Amino acid sequence: MECRVIRAFPFSRDGITVENVEVGAIVDMPDHIVPGLIAAGYIEKKSMPAAPENAASAASPENKAVEVAPENKRRGRPRNAG
Repeated sequence: MECRVIRAFPFSRDGITVENVEVGAIVDMPDHIVPGLIAAGYIEKKSMPAAPENAASAASPENKAVEVAPENKRRGRPRNAG
């Protein structure tokens, strides 16, 4: 999993060769160690840009409720379900 380094630390993929990763580097980490490094504050998951078809868009005006419909307004005291 690709992650962004937020605190420099020594890292070993194979348990033998150690490399020093620097702040801001994008590193491909084995999936099983990612949760621990995130919890310790060393890395964060690399954010993927949204696909254009999934990007948030402003809601169209006809889909925005301006006011509650009269038949849905609560009147008087709430009903007793008992």
